[in-house]
Parts: sequence; C-alpha cells; structure tokens
Amino acid sequence: QENVVPLAALQIAGDKETVIQRIEQYRQEKELRIRESREEREQERLRECTFAPRTKHGAVGARLNKPVVVHGLTRFLRNREAARREDEEKRRREKEVFATGHKTSSRSGAPRPCFTVAEPFRLSKSKTAKKKMDALRMELERDFEEKCTFQPKLRSF
Repeated sequence: QENVVPLAALQIAGDKETVIQRIEQYRQEKELRIRESREEREQERLRECTFAPRTKHGAVGARLNKPVVVHGLTRFLRNREAARREDEEKRRREKEVFATGHKTSSRSGAPRPCFTVAEPFRLSKSKTAKKKMDALRMELERDFEEKCTFQPKLRSF
C-alpha cells in the first residue's frame, strides 16, 4: 500500500485585493480595541487621584506681563563681553606675534620674515679673551693648590 497524501488546497473566498483589505481592516480594528483598553485602564487609574489644586486664574496672566528680574544677569553679560574682548585681543596679539608672512623692514624697506630664524653663533671670537680665560684658569689652579693642603693619612692593611 502506498502512502498517498491528498493535496490540501487552501481556498480563499474572493480575489487578492478584497483579502488584503479585510486583513488591513482587522488589523486596524485590533489596534483600536487595544488603544481603547489602554485609555480605559488609564482613566481607572486617574479616578483614584483626588488632588485638585486651587489657583487664581487672573494672577497667572498678570505675572506673565511683568518683566522677569534675574539677579546677576547684568554682571554675567558684562563678564561674558569682557571675556569675548580678551579672546579677541589674544587672537590679535597671537596673529601679530606668530604671523608667518613677511613684513618690511623700517630701515631698508626689504621684506623680512616675521619669525625668528635660528642661526649658529659664537659668544667670543677674540684671542685675547681666550688668553684671559687661560690665565684665570691657571691662577685658580695655583690658588687651589696653595690653600688646599689637607693630606689624609691612610693605613695599609
């Protein structure tokens, strides 16, 4: 005996468009029921709240028309403006000092760099300065030998 599985065909009444419309309508009805149940639960929860503040309706409007006084606002704005001016001055000075362009020399009129150029240098080039330094060194050595006369006594083991 052969196992024969009959073909099961799902038949949907109507064409595709009507089926899609019915599915969409069902989804919208379900969302509506869920939303209504949430609102009903919220209303139940709020029924327990009995607090009702007493307010003066006219006083609120009158307060809104008055200017608001914020203590220290003038000082804050003054300090902020001073800080802005200091920053502006700092930027101006930095631009002047650390500029990378060229300025003209006041004497020759030739362009010169606005930054320091490192070049090798010698502090002293004269021979007389070298002779003086050698003489001073010799004098200090002699003075050291004359004044430092301490001779430690060492024991041999």
